[in-house]
Amino acid sequence: MYQAFGSSAGDVPDDPLTYDQAMASDLKREWHNAIQIELNSLKQCEAYVLVKRPVNKPVVGCRWVFKTKLDPEGDFTCYRARLVAEGFSQSFGIDCNETFAPVVGHSSLRLLFAISAVKKLKIHHLDVNTAFLNGDLREEIFLELPEGFNDGSSQNCVLLLKKAVYGLRQSARVWNEKAHEILLELGFVQPNPKVKPCIYSRINCDMIMYSFVYG
Repeated sequence: MYQAFGSSAGDVPDDPLTYDQAMASDLKREWHNAIQIELNSLKQCEAYVLVKRPVNKPVVGCRWVFKTKLDPEGDFTCYRARLVAEGFSQSFGIDCNETFAPVVGHSSLRLLFAISAVKKLKIHHLDVNTAFLNGDLREEIFLELPEGFNDGSSQNCVLLLKKAVYGLRQSARVWNEKAHEILLELGFVQPNPKVKPCIYSRINCDMIMYSFVYG
């Protein structure tokens, strides 16, 4: 059903574009498992509450995005399914308000790398798994049930979102707010919040730590 592209680990089938394609492929079991992992993450993070479909309120659509993950050498690592909200259907003032989130710039990265080289600091890159699910939503957002969602009590129901899933217009903003809150609790400060809002530092007599947030 799918074309193949070459990689150093051998031929890998193209990723399905829809849920139906995934369920009709030779990798149906693998994609189904990936979907269940994503749904379990949503449940464990208490990202939603199952509610009856509201009357006269917008319900945001959603879709699955499938990706075969490879490491830097091109070798297979895992099959990934991500639930993505169709944020383009959101309306400002109804189910979204502020959406801006700062992003660290290349000049900031060069500055931190230069400081690290001069002061002989260690550099670590941290990837937060399902990062957006850490952000708390303020708006009331209803999401259509994703394909493959199986709950005996889900008839005529939708998901009332509590966490920021991927695809929502405000997801990056609420994730940045959560990261900012946690870093301040850990003792970090922003040396120049107006000019470099993504850079944080924590300095005492025997330790220097710089951190930047990329959402």
